[in-house]
Amino acid sequence: LKRLQAGFGSMGAAIEKLKASGLAFCVAPGADPTGKARELLTLTPPTHVGTVTEAMDAGVKALKFANGYASYPASDAVRAIQAVGSYVVWIKHAQSVGPWAGVIFRGTAPDPKVGRGVTDFSLFLYQDRFRLSLNWPDNEWPGVDGKTTFISKSPVPVGQWTMCGVTWNGSAIVLYLDGQRDRAFESTMTPLARKFPVQVALGCDPAGSPEFYNGLLSCAMIFDRALTDAEVKQLHALAGPLGWVGPKE
Repeated sequence: LKRLQAGFGSMGAAIEKLKASGLAFCVAPGADPTGKARELLTLTPPTHVGTVTEAMDAGVKALKFANGYASYPASDAVRAIQAVGSYVVWIKHAQSVGPWAGVIFRGTAPDPKVGRGVTDFSLFLYQDRFRLSLNWPDNEWPGVDGKTTFISKSPVPVGQWTMCGVTWNGSAIVLYLDGQRDRAFESTMTPLARKFPVQVALGCDPAGSPEFYNGLLSCAMIFDRALTDAEVKQLHALAGPLGWVGPKE
């Protein structure tokens, strides 16, 4: 991502540049002039389940979730992601998270009822840490840390805009917090390839209970390759200038 270092005139221009670096999915409410929080590569608007609104926080335009989520049909590029991939999200939540809270999900859920769907990958907040969960119900819930689920070492700060990220390449899984490596695992686990339609959900993992994330999300990205440490660090550095995060409080 060396081309990112030159800076960008707008968030839209940045996203165009990121496409060349493997960006397959992007939602950033501040970059959508229609105010619909469309997926910016396909211009597909979301379907809202429950309460999802837009909010301004410290100059940041974000989706605000309150027992609801935004669902997008997965493009062919997103559906094809399996052996290698990455995703990053910028979030802010107002209070400590004890139970499960799904932030980003790829899988399928015909409707939010217990046991009606499948999860390829999800990022959860749980007891103020974040975790990658893979391939439910193929893997037993809630999984074993380092084998079928992968839990951050550091907590996600409450009341601050924070970047959480995950990469995998078939031999390792790496978790990132605010652009820095938080924890790395030797693992061959990757999301399963599904033959049926899949979706991307923001604000919930709707395949299970469902598990809602009640908070803010200013940007979510999925890449079709494993980003490097330097690339994740550069994305974190871009977040402030591009309006994905506000000042630290």
